[in-house]
Amino acid sequence: MQEGVSKNLGTNVSIRDNLLVQTSKKESYGYSGSVICTDGRMEYRYGILESRIMLATANGNAACFWTRTKDGGSVVNEMDMVENFGMDKFRPNLHTWAATHTDHGKMITLRETCEPEEGESFSDTFHHIALEWTPDFINMYLDGEIYLSQEITSDTWYAFRETTYVIFNSSAPSALYADEGKPGNWLAGGDVKPLEAAKLFDTNKDGRVDIEDFYEEQLVDYVRLYQINSRQYSLKAKK
Repeated sequence: MQEGVSKNLGTNVSIRDNLLVQTSKKESYGYSGSVICTDGRMEYRYGILESRIMLATANGNAACFWTRTKDGGSVVNEMDMVENFGMDKFRPNLHTWAATHTDHGKMITLRETCEPEEGESFSDTFHHIALEWTPDFINMYLDGEIYLSQEITSDTWYAFRETTYVIFNSSAPSALYADEGKPGNWLAGGDVKPLEAAKLFDTNKDGRVDIEDFYEEQLVDYVRLYQINSRQYSLKAKK
């Protein structure tokens, strides 16, 4: 899908009508997209992180809203609120990166795939996505409804006591990300035919694969962080 080249460009980020706009598009060399993060500017531990966002999920794009601990420490946590694997639906996940990588997916108590309402797309409707993170549990919400919930008090979840930073991603996915060239294969739970996946790019609905027309926009209305006034929940607090 990337034709071997994908670049994340600052020029693919803009402000329009007071919205943050991230674009992904076809380029002569492959594809371009953007990644925005608070690494080096803001880290936090515990609280409620909320965004109102219109996801770039219409044409096989990789749309992600997630957090991650800064590299260099002994452990790294990753909380994926949105990860769509090239489809117009998304699934949450939790990861730990230490001496080895642990995908906690199968351990999570409640973990649901989120799909748009009938007649809608995540790419044409704003939704509220929130991460509630405490010393005891992690909850994720889509428009106020929980789609992930996990208690994190045991040693299995020790990495989730570290600070984290915020990331928004909108870019053409790599073959590895898209399950070896099959966008959505992992989410769909079965085989996805490459040609059928490529038809996502048929922007004028003429039955042709219009890769040259690939273009996505992700719109972020706001990002807000709520924390209570205590040492335990304060910015960059450590146990």
